[in-house]
Amino acid sequence: MTRPRITPFSSPTRGKCLHYYFYFIDAELGLCYFRIATWCPFRVQVYFNGHAWLANQLKRKGIAFQLHDNAFTHIADYAAANDLAAHFDVTALHRRLDEFVERFCPIVNSLSLSYHWSLWQAEYATDLVFKQRRDLQAFFPPLLETLVLSLKPDDIAAFLGQKLHGNYPGEVTTRLQKRFPGTRIKHTLGPVSLKLYDKFGLILRLETTVNDVTFFQQRRVVEHRTGERETKWAAMKKTLYNLTPL
Repeated sequence: MTRPRITPFSSPTRGKCLHYYFYFIDAELGLCYFRIATWCPFRVQVYFNGHAWLANQLKRKGIAFQLHDNAFTHIADYAAANDLAAHFDVTALHRRLDEFVERFCPIVNSLSLSYHWSLWQAEYATDLVFKQRRDLQAFFPPLLETLVLSLKPDDIAAFLGQKLHGNYPGEVTTRLQKRFPGTRIKHTLGPVSLKLYDKFGLILRLETTVNDVTFFQQRRVVEHRTGERETKWAAMKKTLYNLTPL
């Protein structure tokens, strides 16, 4: 009887291990947390809020502003603020993240390791700031009613560049909630959600949350297994540098 030959191999897997969390205020990014696994290859996760980054940029430019929680209630020069946000430097962010690794996980230097940074979750917010609460509240309640009654799943999908079909495996949901910060309507399609709410009754915020950027299509160079390269529409890569096209 001949025993089958078994070739050993290794494969990645997920397991529970101890993680360390570091909370700190960075001069560029503001309040951050750094999460590091204690098992090799020491996976890390970094969080920061773009509003804090923009606030630091406005301070450097000498532009007056008022920041309440994670929302600007006033900016002396909105055009300059929008220009700063539009020119967010992803390369500088990459360098900053590498500096965090050297500070909080110095073992990577002795092991000659380097990190590939990818997007786990990204949020984009567009704020319309009103001078008085009554101006926003004059039209926001009827706007919500109109959205709940008239917006269809096909409309939500079209807004996100998608098209629903009969075999779509997921679901499209719409929820209306009244919370302490304000009233919110939320549309969800797969890993992406769209939220519209009145923050503090003074700011109308449209917020897009992306939990998987491969949901979107991107026209880019695709390399096939044969080595052939072509430019086509394909799933967006999770690389950090897709913050800009996203």
